[in-house]
Amino acid sequence: MKGLKYMHEVLGVVHRDIKLENIMMSGESFKEFLAGEAIPKFIDFGLSKALMPGETSSDPFGTLIYCSPEIILGVPHTKKTDIWSIGIVLYSLLTDRMPFVTFDRRETSRNIVQQRINFN
Repeated sequence: MKGLKYMHEVLGVVHRDIKLENIMMSGESFKEFLAGEAIPKFIDFGLSKALMPGETSSDPFGTLIYCSPEIILGVPHTKKTDIWSIGIVLYSLLTDRMPFVTFDRRETSRNIVQQRINFN
């Protein structure tokens, strides 16, 4: 979350493709990871975009299962779309499953827009 805050507030950058595969852990060894000394780092800024305060974007982007409802609906979105994506990452880490996902892309999109996340 500190990295996301830095990207948004200091750099003015929206990552636009936050997903498990784009978060790596720093450190020299697995021992550092287990000791809590490794630091998560965002990678793959190929879809990122600089947005000025109050500016929005309407570009479609990202990986469907991490996309915010705004992306699915094609409406202008802000840096908050990264917050949605990091929420999906955290949910998947805590539950060991992805919310909203089905075998059909259209149904997955519909779920993202209409379905509430089950926190039970």
